[in-house]
Amino acid sequence: MMDPAVHHALLVARGDFTDPDASWLAFLQAVRDTGLTVLQTGFHLFPGGGFTGMVLLAESHAAVHTWPEQGLAWVELLSCGEADGPARFARGLLEHHFARSLEPAK
Repeated sequence: MMDPAVHHALLVARGDFTDPDASWLAFLQAVRDTGLTVLQTGFHLFPGGGFTGMVLLAESHAAVHTWPEQGLAWVELLSCGEADGPARFARGLLEHHFARSLEPAK
């Protein structure tokens, strides 16, 4: 049996996350831009405006956790889809103004 190819992006995003609805919609659009198959989504808003969001994909998942008071978010995409999925995801996060900048998480 052949092991599936898994592609992963774990990033620290910097930006303005004070509008959770706009940030969540931009995140979802970046996920959709990868061409992966969205099955379900989940979203939880915390007091103070931070949120956690999860996108269940046929190919795996994407997640976001924000700290608007610090202008930070952690984002993740794990996929057994196309090898360039994580790069398309990162481009989408910037193009849809989810984040001002991205860097690999340490």
